Amino acid sequence: MKKNNFQFKEDFLIGSAIAACQVEGSWKEYGKGETIADWKTFNPNLDRKNFKTEDEMELTKEKLNYNVQNESNLIFPNRTAIEFFENFEQDVQQMKDTGIKSLRFSISWARIYPDCDQEKPNQEGIIFYKKLFELLKSKNIVPIVTLSHFDYPIDVINKYGGFDNKKVMDVFFKYAKTCINEFKSYCKYWIPFNEINCTIISPTTGAGIILGENEIELKKQKSYKALHNQFVTNCLIKQYIVEQNLDLQIGGMIASRQSYPISCHPEDVWIDTIASQKNLYFYLDVMTRGYYPNYIKNFFKENLIDINAEHKELELLQKYNIDFIGFSYYKSMTNGRNVETTGGNLTVGGKNPFLESTEWGWQIDPIGLRILMNDLWDRYQKPLYIAENGIGMDEHFDIEKKDFNDYYRIDYLKGHIKNMILAMNDGVECIGYSVWTAIDVISMSTREMTKRYGLIYIDQDDYGQGSHKRYLKESGKWFKKLVDSKGAICFE
Repeated sequence: MKKNNFQFKEDFLIGSAIAACQVEGSWKEYGKGETIADWKTFNPNLDRKNFKTEDEMELTKEKLNYNVQNESNLIFPNRTAIEFFENFEQDVQQMKDTGIKSLRFSISWARIYPDCDQEKPNQEGIIFYKKLFELLKSKNIVPIVTLSHFDYPIDVINKYGGFDNKKVMDVFFKYAKTCINEFKSYCKYWIPFNEINCTIISPTTGAGIILGENEIELKKQKSYKALHNQFVTNCLIKQYIVEQNLDLQIGGMIASRQSYPISCHPEDVWIDTIASQKNLYFYLDVMTRGYYPNYIKNFFKENLIDINAEHKELELLQKYNIDFIGFSYYKSMTNGRNVETTGGNLTVGGKNPFLESTEWGWQIDPIGLRILMNDLWDRYQKPLYIAENGIGMDEHFDIEKKDFNDYYRIDYLKGHIKNMILAMNDGVECIGYSVWTAIDVISMSTREMTKRYGLIYIDQDDYGQGSHKRYLKESGKWFKKLVDSKGAICFE
């Protein structure tokens, strides 16, 4: 194969991704309501090597109560984030300097409907996002919108609880229709729920379910019920755009759980097969094929789980499938009888002796991306979209010397994007790739600032202190060359 074949096409959606609760700030301004992210705290004593991501992302009623009662003594990083709301014009321009051609961002539900039952949306929220859309349009950056990215509104929780309550489907659908009606002329690609499998891993983060410490046994039942309601809501949104004859596409998105058997022993292979069914394929089987597969029905039966699926809802699942498959990919894991566990992006799995890991235990596996892309394409025949891919590192640069050499990020991105292009040469249809992320943001799992993913450095520490000035890292300069070369730089 000739070298010049190792490129993506001109219309490939190469870009970046951000989330409202990790960048916007202005948590109570311009009519915005509070979200669950606004009440999560930074723990300066967190042991990075020994913590469970899902535990850090969950909130019990008792923990939320404690945070409310001790508000003045705690740190809530998402409330100010990186002040994107006030600086979006500057930040988007600097993102453009990295060469991005697309930007996946989320709209904050609580900024559009601070009171989920109010009839008309908050106009200040509508105005802000229209300004953002207009800015992206002026810079030829294609928007990809996520409607719910881990910032569940407190107002919804107080009134209706989590997504396990079917009433929440109605208020979310109203919000989704408002966004589509207001912004349809700007945006073709829509993802209702970020990493929808987070609802099972961290139901607080993914579905707004907050349980008391004496109610933890309800977690599994409530989370799968909430997930079903989210599946159906996806279909309701797809039905709406079909009936309105809108030229829009609806995608489903998961946090990928790429895994391997720890050995070729048949028992290890079987353990990995079961894990892949439950943790990866299940979500996509429902959203692309339109029904619950037998293996998950057996799981529901064995665990006495009733998802309260109505006949009309199952019909919707069959009729209104997603148009593309979005997924985040950061690492892979192993499964088997005897594995040493490690964490990474919402999940815990077995260590792979052939892979290196980040400080947070995330195993670096570029070839795994190619394997996953081929697997998903062969199984579902739906266009793929890599919604997130990147590496978080504890970074402290010398600002005076203008030394922002994150060579390790360049190595990480080069390896993954190379394997993405190889997968596309294998015959996989992929519409886009979004690095996580173009600019340093507040970490979702630990609320740190020093766990940095950006191509752009922000002079801001874990306590929000610093000049807040932005500086282009070496990876940002490299990413511009990547885009200009349509990926060919990865093969040099």
